Amino acid sequence: GETYRQLGKYEAALSDFNRLIELDPEYKWALLNQGEIYLEMDAVKEAKLSFQEASRIDDKDDWWHYLLHLCSIKLEEESEDHLNQAIDLSKASLEKDESDHRIRFNLALYQLVKGSYDTAQKVVGEALEKGANHNDLNGFLEDLQFFLKLFPDTKSAQQMLAWVEEKKSSLAD
Repeated sequence: GETYRQLGKYEAALSDFNRLIELDPEYKWALLNQGEIYLEMDAVKEAKLSFQEASRIDDKDDWWHYLLHLCSIKLEEESEDHLNQAIDLSKASLEKDESDHRIRFNLALYQLVKGSYDTAQKVVGEALEKGANHNDLNGFLEDLQFFLKLFPDTKSAQQMLAWVEEKKSSLAD
């Protein structure tokens, strides 16, 4: 399924992820991928159902709330509760483990989506200062590119992408 997704063969990818979910209806990774593929296909209502199911299984995962927020934006529904919950959950996770750069980068993305560019930039800077590596940074770049795929005209996200890529190239030096 993931290979098909990377190739842009979304129907084949969905077929595989749907089969995984049939075999294990509580397989969160499969639900995540199913929902993200639906989002990439602009089947937002189906994506929202996948993320709601994943959230039902584990409502303490900040990422589900973020993805539900994106669905709500696309569907022009009230959505701040999901984004605020994603921010609160990621902050709580960081209090438990300050070395989890994945969570720190998630928080930066959530702040960016909320419209707090300066805060997002500060959080990315903190992650880099605290030892985030290229894999951590690449994961953030992938998440940022996914957001831009859904909302390509978001100037702050474009600006963040350029800034982070500049930072990444300076880390390589």
